[in-house]
Amino acid sequence: MSVQFEWQAGNEDGRWEVIAKTGPRPKRKWFRWVLGAVLVLIVVTGVGGYLLARRRYAQAVGQATFQVQSVIDLEARAFQEGNKILYLEQQDSASPDWYARQQRRVSEDCERSRSGDSLGSIDDGCFPVLPAKIQHIDLRDDVAWAEVIEGQSPVRRVRFYRRTDLGWKHTAPRDEFWNVAIELHYGDLLARYHRRDAPDIDLLIEHIYQVYDDVCTQIECPADNRTLTVNFVTQVPGLEGTGELPRLDGSQLFLPSPWLSGLPVGETWDASYLQELTHWAAYAAAAKAIRTDPDQKLSVLQQVILDEYTVWYSEREEADAALLKRIVQLHGADALPEVFRWIRDTQGTQNLRTFTNRWLSPPSIGAEKAPHAVSAPLGTHPLS
Repeated sequence: MSVQFEWQAGNEDGRWEVIAKTGPRPKRKWFRWVLGAVLVLIVVTGVGGYLLARRRYAQAVGQATFQVQSVIDLEARAFQEGNKILYLEQQDSASPDWYARQQRRVSEDCERSRSGDSLGSIDDGCFPVLPAKIQHIDLRDDVAWAEVIEGQSPVRRVRFYRRTDLGWKHTAPRDEFWNVAIELHYGDLLARYHRRDAPDIDLLIEHIYQVYDDVCTQIECPADNRTLTVNFVTQVPGLEGTGELPRLDGSQLFLPSPWLSGLPVGETWDASYLQELTHWAAYAAAAKAIRTDPDQKLSVLQQVILDEYTVWYSEREEADAALLKRIVQLHGADALPEVFRWIRDTQGTQNLRTFTNRWLSPPSIGAEKAPHAVSAPLGTHPLS
């Protein structure tokens, strides 16, 4: 509350005249100007610092891209020339499991067993080292996340390189690259993956579901044993086959993350990749139909029929499905659900003679022929 004074004086006529009046002092505006200037200075300094940091980061990325690309080229050349010492010099010895895997990769055993599978390629310890070109790099502390394009049928993959006193070294995958874990229920599937895979995972989950549902419908998977968990794994397997990928473990199917197995450069997935995905989805479904307990160890008979059916469904190869082909010729394709049910109910413990008499012997004279019997090869079945 302000106080205001007036000074008045009387004249000879008895009238009062104001001779002075005081009020509040004018507010000083200099403080506002100083505060505004300080705020402007802070903003300018912050923006300048941000731009400087961006510029320095861009320079660091450019330098790292050149250096890591040199290591990638050196890796591929050393591997192609069989120079094991030079190849291992590019690997991170501070990551023991990774380094041991690379030692195995250039071993004589691996040279005799190179695999060309696309789905498990990054996780196959014997898969060849391919030339690659960096498309993008993220720097996280002393580790570079390098997105590369590699292979004759180009795919995108991620590699990890750690900065050391001796330069950049190829190292094991980093968990933080994939971000948080996600679960998605899709029909009878429970898919587990990470946020990094999310933009590319939907089509794969849908493909797996369609194959899985198709197989379970055709050979009649038990209704109380149809749920399958599909895990897209972000770590390469351990040594001596531990954690081998892809693999089926009970009711869980383990596949490598698309960033490890390879993402398409365009919008279309590689046909061989999808075929291999079909193989494992069909295998998982048929395994459900051929045993009562997902953790039950398969008998020899169960394993043979399971393998034959999977190859038949995914590759349409009759030559690799001799038993099933004979069964379809004798009893018709519609008998397959009964075949799986018979093997499941007997838990595959019946001897080969019993199985042969039941399914591989011609029907007795005068017996009614099954649909499509004798004249129906596997190729005419809806699976083909």
